[in-house]
Amino acid sequence: QLAVGLVDVGLPLINGLVTFDLEPGELLVEQLRWQFAEGRIRAAPFTVGSAQMGFSTTLEAERLQLDEIFALAQLEGLSGEGTVHGTLPITVSGAEAVIEGGELVSDGPGWVRYRPDQAPAALQAGGENVNLLLQALENFRYEQLRLTIDGRTDGEMDVGLHIAGA
Repeated sequence: QLAVGLVDVGLPLINGLVTFDLEPGELLVEQLRWQFAEGRIRAAPFTVGSAQMGFSTTLEAERLQLDEIFALAQLEGLSGEGTVHGTLPITVSGAEAVIEGGELVSDGPGWVRYRPDQAPAALQAGGENVNLLLQALENFRYEQLRLTIDGRTDGEMDVGLHIAGA
């Protein structure tokens, strides 16, 4: 077993625990778990070969705090309340980590607020429909929320927000 205080691959993972076996030419990871966004992330078992410094696995996320996730987006004025769970298929190669087809869904109702001092230029030029959307997001109480995630954890990432509520 190996305990790790912090690993930051674009996402700050703390208080990690890795249970593994060393075999000739490979590392067999039986258990990998971290605290993230005040919740937990666990990995499905995976193998890392000595000829490569990469692996793929699926992370299972439980009770991640929405406000902690939104803080990572570094989008001024975005906040939220609630917890989410889901899966994050991840491939790590060297120092690069990529999530493809990640999905986090709400554990229950909560809220999303987007109140920037000034909306980004792309949104300001969006017309009446975008203005209505921005007004709705000033205090949106959701019943269901889903985040879709694709991209590098330390770089450009596409995040989709799907919400139902009022």
